[in-house]
Amino acid sequence: MYSLNPTAWPNDQAPIAWGILLSDVARHVADALQQSHTLDTQAVLARVREVFDAESERPTADTKGEFV
Repeated sequence: MYSLNPTAWPNDQAPIAWGILLSDVARHVADALQQSHTLDTQAVLARVREVFDAESERPTADTKGEFV
């Protein structure tokens, strides 16, 4: 379970800020996988991007939850 605050940034800056945040998360994951499993950081990032794009275009599950 997780919680998001979609209004953390002003409307005109929100897409940029969320993009930076998601990129930072991906880089942290890639770094962790490099350190723990000696996977290539750039290869991990490329695969994350590939799956992110595919999942964005054709989701494997519906999103659930609500904005409160």
